[in-house]
Amino acid sequence: MTRFRFLPATVIALCVLYAGICRGEESGTAVQFKLKPAGFASMEVGQIAKSGVNKKTGRNMDNTWMRQIISGLSVNVSLSERSSLIIGLEMQMYNDFPIDISFPNPAYRYLYFYPYLSQAEYSHSFGDISNPFLTVSAGYFQFKYNSDVRNLGEYLFRTGTYPQYILNAVDFPLARLMGLHASITPLRNLKADALFYTNLQWYAVGDWNLAGIASYKAADIVEVGLGLTLNSIISTDSTLTTPHHPSTVFHVTHYIDPARKNDSAFYSFKGAKLMGRVSIDLKKILPESEMLGKEDLRLYGEAAILGLKDYPRNLRGGIYYDSILERIPIMVGLNWPTHPFAVYFAA
Repeated sequence: MTRFRFLPATVIALCVLYAGICRGEESGTAVQFKLKPAGFASMEVGQIAKSGVNKKTGRNMDNTWMRQIISGLSVNVSLSERSSLIIGLEMQMYNDFPIDISFPNPAYRYLYFYPYLSQAEYSHSFGDISNPFLTVSAGYFQFKYNSDVRNLGEYLFRTGTYPQYILNAVDFPLARLMGLHASITPLRNLKADALFYTNLQWYAVGDWNLAGIASYKAADIVEVGLGLTLNSIISTDSTLTTPHHPSTVFHVTHYIDPARKNDSAFYSFKGAKLMGRVSIDLKKILPESEMLGKEDLRLYGEAAILGLKDYPRNLRGGIYYDSILERIPIMVGLNWPTHPFAVYFAA
């Protein structure tokens, strides 16, 4: 099953090769690409007021100043009226934790530079050029299905099933995925997305997942969305997807046939997640005011079920998934009117 690990790189290479062949086959005109560069830079500075001892370094983190700079550069290449390729790179610069603050040896903090690929996506559209009904993309791409959230939310791709976890990055409420993405707009206010993507980090690296998302906007006031992901439907290594470890073992009790002994089983990272969201533009039902911005007074919320299957308690205790009500993260947010500034509340 390890052959599936080479699929992401193969898909990207074939898409880029296909784009080049299509442009090369055009006769009578020279190949002309349209380049659209973009970039950004940000700096974060803050102090950890109260933290305790860092387990990795063994140093106390109280009153530690932290600094981070992130910059990025991307280029969008228009291969034709329907095809495009976008490549992006980013770099983070940050300090490590304090090493030594004792005199006469002053504190010295290393400066780290961390470059990485942020995007490498090929897209092709079908239908009307100005309003295509289908767009197919492949590669390493950024994906966001809930345009309202600024921090929490986007639970389909920023959470785990077994075990449960939530990835939360301030001002980065989206996911970076590698695989295939198809977006279709069959009706004016209806949109559907299908994604087939692979795990790049965290648990069960290399496994392939399938996701489907649909959203509908009614009268430009209310927008609802539903989504489903099937995690690890293709496993590259069953020992990673379902690890046989003391921390993941549990017993299955046979109540129908008491003569049978309890069987041992293991938690698996395979699982299904459900998502539901809603957004209401309150200013559409209020008298029109020039003091309200475009995104003001938007009330939105999102909830998800992280794993539809229940598991009994682990033999060592502590870890269990026997109640679906304990696997439902919920967030609610409101864009408070402070036009022309923006203030977001979410919990």
